[in-house]
Amino acid sequence: MAKAPSKKSSMASADLKAIYQALDRIQAIIEFNLDGTVVKANDNFLKAMGYAAEEIVGQHHRMFCEQDWLFVDFCGNLEAVSSRIDY
Repeated sequence: MAKAPSKKSSMASADLKAIYQALDRIQAIIEFNLDGTVVKANDNFLKAMGYAAEEIVGQHHRMFCEQDWLFVDFCGNLEAVSSRIDY
């Protein structure tokens, strides 16, 4: 039989929900899948960037990058730099 959530874990969950709601009200937030596609963006992000959700959800994050600075270039540069670091 499944154990009921404790009062402490319920309070922690409520605290996290309140924190997320506060951040959502004051920050421009966009969420991506691990493959770089947009999952969702809040109203602040959409207004700041001038998009509707339908225009960006499912699109790759590269749509927000200048053509001369795409993520692939960033990864290549990061790899080059990390190869010179002595861990």
